[in-house]
Amino acid sequence: MTIYYDPQASIIFPLMKWKGTVFSMVLTSGEFWVYILMHLAAVTLAIYGIKEGDIDPFRWEAAAAMQFFMTFFLTFYNAKCYDRYMELYPACMDLNDSVVLFVHELSVSLHHDIFRKYRVGAAKYMLAAVFEFYMIITGGSMQKHCWREIVKKGLLTKTEGEMLNSYPGGRCTLVLTSWALFLVKDALEREICWHDRMEQTTHIYQRLQQNVVQLVKASNKIANTIAMPIPYAYFHLMNVILELNIILLITMPALFKRYMTVVPFAAALLIFMGLRDIAAALADPFGQDDVDFPIAAFLNHTFDRTIAILEPFNLPEARMHAIDAIELGVPFNDDQLCRPCKPSILYDKFSKPSKHNAFTWSTPPASRDIEEDVLKIWRLSLATAKKRPKEATVAEIKEVEKEPPEMEELRRARIRKEELLLEIADARTELEKMRLKALASGFSLVEDLRGANASIQLVTASQPQVSGTEGDRGPFRTGQHEETMNAARRARGAVMAAGGASASIHMHDVTLSQASPRGSVGSVSMAPEEAAAARAANSQRRSKHVV
Repeated sequence: MTIYYDPQASIIFPLMKWKGTVFSMVLTSGEFWVYILMHLAAVTLAIYGIKEGDIDPFRWEAAAAMQFFMTFFLTFYNAKCYDRYMELYPACMDLNDSVVLFVHELSVSLHHDIFRKYRVGAAKYMLAAVFEFYMIITGGSMQKHCWREIVKKGLLTKTEGEMLNSYPGGRCTLVLTSWALFLVKDALEREICWHDRMEQTTHIYQRLQQNVVQLVKASNKIANTIAMPIPYAYFHLMNVILELNIILLITMPALFKRYMTVVPFAAALLIFMGLRDIAAALADPFGQDDVDFPIAAFLNHTFDRTIAILEPFNLPEARMHAIDAIELGVPFNDDQLCRPCKPSILYDKFSKPSKHNAFTWSTPPASRDIEEDVLKIWRLSLATAKKRPKEATVAEIKEVEKEPPEMEELRRARIRKEELLLEIADARTELEKMRLKALASGFSLVEDLRGANASIQLVTASQPQVSGTEGDRGPFRTGQHEETMNAARRARGAVMAAGGASASIHMHDVTLSQASPRGSVGSVSMAPEEAAAARAANSQRRSKHVV
């Protein structure tokens, strides 16, 4: 768990701490006490086994040279481990933020009520990918109990968990992210995404895909960094030099034949072993050491931040609030424009930014605050009703939590408004299809009429000038001339019918234009003046066709 502290505090207070300090890391190690016993044994041996003058005076400059090499190797190794630590932490943050940004883009771009299941499904798959990756990093592999936990969390179904458990390779991050993109692609293929915004569907998919790519890249960066540790040869050399210096510190001070030398020896041993243990902990921050990453807090906060965006925006009120606020929008006044920001508003003398802020990993997740708020509302409602908690029934609690009828009516009205807009868009599409079909049939009928008129003129020109009654004209009246005249009448009737259909389409178009704030036709939007001019031109062209 991450420990937050005040870097400006006195140096005395850190000496009194135990948890998360070098004291707890070194003094709880058996290796430290073995070296202390070895030094005491060396002092005892020097007192009782070595006489004065048996050993020449020791020159401490030689020991100082070894100390220099040990200090260099320890600090260099510690710096490399710290750089590795600070490289892994931003990668973890990119992994966590990619899910939150993905759901944020979903809630903004695919806000319609028919996309609710798509949003929830894609968010679950993305969260499942994050849970699965951290479980692999901390546990080494995905076991059945890990998939069972993800299923209990509601991110996957039982069938999906069993299927992914048998997936070869043991890492299903790409599978889960692919499922999320499949849902996005299917949602963007719905007809609602292709009305007056055809150019935006590709942009929406690209923005969502960028978040998915960020998640995959961050997970690969973490996995690749963990897979390539600091070379073992360097680690081995550092331990050799450290061990030689410890042996030197055990034996050389023992020649003073004083047990009090154990105090400086213990202090030096504490520093050297502390540097090595801290470096080893920084090199692998996915364990349970005091300096390791709080992976459980990562998962809890990522899940809560995602749900805090997903669930509220499933309600139309969350989006319509900002749109309706345009009606009430007022410009800045002089006092607001001239009002400065005072330091007393920003800073609190009793608060330390390094310890007390809302961004620390020790901050309780949002779900805990929701539970506490629900409990407070429940208790307040019971107190208002002057009833004890044990006398409240489930029905009464639901009655208290029930929304006012005005909110329910407002929600229904807004949903109905979206449905009507969709119906208008569908009607415009059908209208465009009918118009194109009617124009095509009208042109073909005009060509037929021209051919019939030409036939009539040809027959009339070739008709013999005879006198007498109708029966005296012979079979010519009842033959080809009669058939040609009937064909001409049928062609004229079809043209008149096409003109009537065009007129009805024109009336339908006018009705839709009155129902919509813009004079759009089909998938092409135009201003009201342009729409009126286009309709006048179409009416004139139809009248010419009819004539």
